[in-house]
Amino acid sequence: MGVRVPLLASFRRPRAVLNDMSDELLPPSSAPQGSNRGPGPDQAPPPEADPPPETDPPPETDPPSTDLRALITSSVVLYGGLLVVAVIWGVIDGGRNVYFLPGQKSVALGLLGGGVGLAMGLAVVGLSRLTVVWFAWARALHREFHGVLRGLTTSQALVLAVVSAVGEEALFRGAALPTVGLWWSSLLFGVAHVPVRRGLWPWPIMAFVMGLAFGWMYLRFGDLSGPIVAHATINFLNMRHLAKNPC
Repeated sequence: MGVRVPLLASFRRPRAVLNDMSDELLPPSSAPQGSNRGPGPDQAPPPEADPPPETDPPPETDPPSTDLRALITSSVVLYGGLLVVAVIWGVIDGGRNVYFLPGQKSVALGLLGGGVGLAMGLAVVGLSRLTVVWFAWARALHREFHGVLRGLTTSQALVLAVVSAVGEEALFRGAALPTVGLWWSSLLFGVAHVPVRRGLWPWPIMAFVMGLAFGWMYLRFGDLSGPIVAHATINFLNMRHLAKNPC
């Protein structure tokens, strides 16, 4: 019985002692998997992997805008056609020059009308900026036009502004107004601006009001200088602003 006690005691050694003995007998590769023991005193810790380099996200780009070259070409053709119609209208209506109001050919009044037209154009542009701030429908209209004009250059905006002003003023003020009167010519001007896209519904109403203003200048100063300058100023400055600013 005195021999069995030390043998039983030897089998009751702590588990940590047995683990140390197994580590000394087994090579490192045969150590049990899943062990949480760290590296031995003679082993260096594994090097930490370098984090992946940070890259900037790709810049957000707007979807492609309207084919601006096609827009310019079609606009030149359209407004050139309006000018031809206006000239033919004047020839049929007594052979008159549609640039001048019948019976009015004052150079001084024409120059004064051009100055008034420039002031009116700048005032309308400023008012249009304020309407975008004040009214939701104006912001929606702005976004609709931005989708069409995005990417428009200064030279393209100038071409569009000039051809649209000359063509529309020659037809609706120079040709139509002396024949059908101020209100009907302005109404025709508004109807001509009825949009295909529902988001542009306020546009013909604004065109009608501006038709009254342009017609007043034509009657007051006797030629198309004021209406053309005002119309071109509004179109040029607003198109450049719409092309650059998505609202």
